[in-house]
Amino acid sequence: MSEQKGTNKGFIESLKQKPQTLEEAKQKTKNFFILIGAITGVISIVFALIHIIFGLIVALGSAGILAFLYMQENKKNKRNFCSECGARIDYETGVEWQVSGYDEKEYTPNSNASGRQVIGKRFATVEFSCSCHECGNTKEFTEKYDVVIWYNDGTVKKNNVETFAKNYFKI
Repeated sequence: MSEQKGTNKGFIESLKQKPQTLEEAKQKTKNFFILIGAITGVISIVFALIHIIFGLIVALGSAGILAFLYMQENKKNKRNFCSECGARIDYETGVEWQVSGYDEKEYTPNSNASGRQVIGKRFATVEFSCSCHECGNTKEFTEKYDVVIWYNDGTVKKNNVETFAKNYFKI
């Protein structure tokens, strides 16, 4: 019985910890989705008690959403940890980024739609360079972010590239 308590304690502790290696991050992600899967399973059973079709719809929808989110979380884990040694890449000291250019795109508003619509966007192309302090491995890649969005009612939304870059590596 005490052995099972230790296992449960490890399960909960892995959800609370801030992972320092890729393996810890994968385990935390796996445990989190096991927990969420169990909760959605119970919800599906409750809906199935109301009507079997409702239960099936909730179960299938939940499974699809959880699968998508699991893949997104694994992508996030891969970018936050070194692909060679598995050590965590520190954003403050191991990530450098710079804006290499801007592109703009105009959109035609739908005349039948009501409410505010996007009529234009400015995209920033950001070049990232990530260095691992453990093994020295360097990874370079680019991402695009919406930095300015123009709406048909004359409003403009401006986004901070630095915030996007910092949130990209947030665990």
